[in-house]
Amino acid sequence: MTVPKYMFTEIYPSITRWINEQGWIEIGQDENSESLIRAIDEGGLVWKSSEKQTTINDALYALENYLEKWFEESSRHKCLPFSNRIMKKPDGN
Repeated sequence: MTVPKYMFTEIYPSITRWINEQGWIEIGQDENSESLIRAIDEGGLVWKSSEKQTTINDALYALENYLEKWFEESSRHKCLPFSNRIMKKPDGN
């Protein structure tokens, strides 16, 4: 077994921050969800992968990009942790 060249925390710093500070992620599909990956906090679902993300790698990159913007937006507006929900994108659209 070879050791990966990069650590998860280096590739996905925003996901790592989310897990350490804000909530958790779920990976996998079941009868309740068709998304591969979901970001959740105490208030509920914040983000889920779309049908366009057909691999875990694609979904992780999409989540990383979303959470990077989410943290930027949250700090810029000093949002409370539960203020950005799945229906509202970080850019407000």
